[in-house]
Amino acid sequence: MPMSPQLVAVSEFAGLLATAAAVLVCRVIWVARRAKSVHNEPIEGEIGAAATQLNPAGWVQVRGSVVRASSLTPVERGARIVVVEGGSTLVVKPL
Repeated sequence: MPMSPQLVAVSEFAGLLATAAAVLVCRVIWVARRAKSVHNEPIEGEIGAAATQLNPAGWVQVRGSVVRASSLTPVERGARIVVVEGGSTLVVKPL
């Protein structure tokens, strides 16, 4: 029994929608795992760069991820930093 053109179109759209949803879920899982890896492995001593100005808090890029950080001394955006202490908010100092 032949299918109507409308039913074929709806089936194709549903397939595309399911594929897009699967790709999105995979991407979210990948990003979540990548972000977690910054906090699960020892990070003290890692070198990075200030993504924003830290005065006293801001964002730094370390191991390819941008994470929250604080510093006892002001750090200009783009300056190289070293991680002194890990955690949900890194403690860094300028190099």
